[in-house]
Amino acid sequence: MLKKRLLQRMIEDIEKDFKLDENVKNAILSIDRELFVSPVFKHLAYQLDALPLSDNQWISSPLAVAKMTQYLEMDGVDSVLEIG
Repeated sequence: MLKKRLLQRMIEDIEKDFKLDENVKNAILSIDRELFVSPVFKHLAYQLDALPLSDNQWISSPLAVAKMTQYLEMDGVDSVLEIG
């Protein structure tokens, strides 16, 4: 339940800067961002910050991912692989 609230708050934070299409919003809500961040940064997983991974690599900001995904205008596509 906590993760759902954190995801919803993250969506609200994104939408302060960028209005999301319903499909993009639902896609973001379906992803457990904690799975993609280092354990030491799990407490920051749902903030709009890029986070360090390892070897000078970063996980993109949720706002950047939302914008990139929405601008793709992917009618009928059910997945996207972002390679930074």
